[in-house]
Amino acid sequence: NCPNLTAPLALSNCPNIQEIYATGSSITGVELPKSGYLKKMYLPSTITNLTIQNQHYIEEFKCDGYANLTTLRVEDSPKIPVETILKNAVNLNRVRLLDIDITINDANVLKGLYACGGLDEQGNNVTNAVITGKATITALIPASKVDYWRAAFPNLELTFTNIGYMVTFKNDNGVVLKEQAVASGGN
Repeated sequence: NCPNLTAPLALSNCPNIQEIYATGSSITGVELPKSGYLKKMYLPSTITNLTIQNQHYIEEFKCDGYANLTTLRVEDSPKIPVETILKNAVNLNRVRLLDIDITINDANVLKGLYACGGLDEQGNNVTNAVITGKATITALIPASKVDYWRAAFPNLELTFTNIGYMVTFKNDNGVVLKEQAVASGGN
């Protein structure tokens, strides 16, 4: 509850830190050690940069909102709710996610990730988002786009559970009236 605290918290030299309570502040980021014993992390909605690496002991993670988040880097930190962050961080423009295992139930999340740039190991900007691990896509994806998404994320093992087909409705003159994705076997 320090609303005038606006600078990032510099905690990179604190590998034994176990709890961070920053709600009610206006911090824009937290500089964490590259590994450690962090168990609890509570962040405000003012966060613009979230970088978490090798934090295996996290039991509780809460952020008041992700609308301001532009940079997301999560590496080998399985308890971070990456799915929730990706769904709600509408302003992301740089992403590095290593060793993730997530479920994506909204095709717009895939589109948003594809539009993002990425970060290399040193944190420098690269053209495409860097994502490794596994993702199960439960959103309805047209069969014609499956190979497209696999090529877009070559280091991410994608499993599609709801593949559909595009049905195009045209009038007598060939003008497209409507296009609709239909799940395989669906109506």
